[in-house]
Amino acid sequence: MLFAEAIKCVISSAALALMFYRGQEKDIGQLNMKTGLLFALPGLLYFVNNNIPFYCLLYLDPASYMVLQQLKIGTTAVAFRILMGRKLSAQKWVALSLLLVGCAVSQIKMGNVSELFAASSLGYMLVTLQCTISATAAVISEKLLKETKQSIHLQNLQLYLYGVFFSCVNMYAEGVQVMDLTHGYNVWTVAGILCLSLTGLATSAVMKYADNLIKVFALAGSMIFTALASALLFGTVLTAMFALGTLVACVSCYLYFAEDTRYFDCLDTCGGACNFIGAAFPDSKPQLVVYQTKDQNELNPLLKEPLNLKIAPRIDKEQQS
Repeated sequence: MLFAEAIKCVISSAALALMFYRGQEKDIGQLNMKTGLLFALPGLLYFVNNNIPFYCLLYLDPASYMVLQQLKIGTTAVAFRILMGRKLSAQKWVALSLLLVGCAVSQIKMGNVSELFAASSLGYMLVTLQCTISATAAVISEKLLKETKQSIHLQNLQLYLYGVFFSCVNMYAEGVQVMDLTHGYNVWTVAGILCLSLTGLATSAVMKYADNLIKVFALAGSMIFTALASALLFGTVLTAMFALGTLVACVSCYLYFAEDTRYFDCLDTCGGACNFIGAAFPDSKPQLVVYQTKDQNELNPLLKEPLNLKIAPRIDKEQQS
């Protein structure tokens, strides 16, 4: 992982240099000690997360490990809800649960179903710990990427410098030399490291401009497309479990991104929010009923996600029933 982190730092530094060359210093943002230290936490968590799989595989067979890895979808959703403070509708929770099940099922091979989960409890605990650490690191990274007023390249540089630092400390503690890491390398190894680095940078962009839940759907899609490409290029046989898991994942994707038809109430003292939202969608078809209530909290989702909502003329609750 040291080389992958180093390549990310080089690419981020090159992007910053290009911004300086173009006179975009104001878009880069200010580098300060507080923000720099905050990136140490996800950097440490990512370092631990990258090393736990080696210990997991001491107690789990690869098939069980791949299935249990899908718990990361659930832990990411929970961490996203707790750390980001974003509420998810019941429909989205169902979609994420289906995605977890679909991805897990797609990893099961028909011949070794009986052998799955026949491992020690320590292996399950390690996988659960890894999924929790990975989700926590990802959501903290998203929070920092969105809330610190800096260019994504400067943010990436700070985060990945910590990755290089922790990797170097680990190498020193283990007595490993840098040249030992390159033993047995060939062009495909280098290509793999480069792809890993670019994937990390792309993931940062997804977290900054979208969120971690979009990321888990993207990862699920990439897993499916990778399997299909492997079947086309290398003749890998796709099982019925893979087809079933893919179908469930597609259903979950539809549910997550489909419009939520929900009912919200609003206050007399909403400050004209209903008029504002109604004006934003003057030609929308009636799908959302807005009326008065005493609970102001029901208005918050309406204001946070107005682009996914459509407004209907006000009606009374008696008329609705």
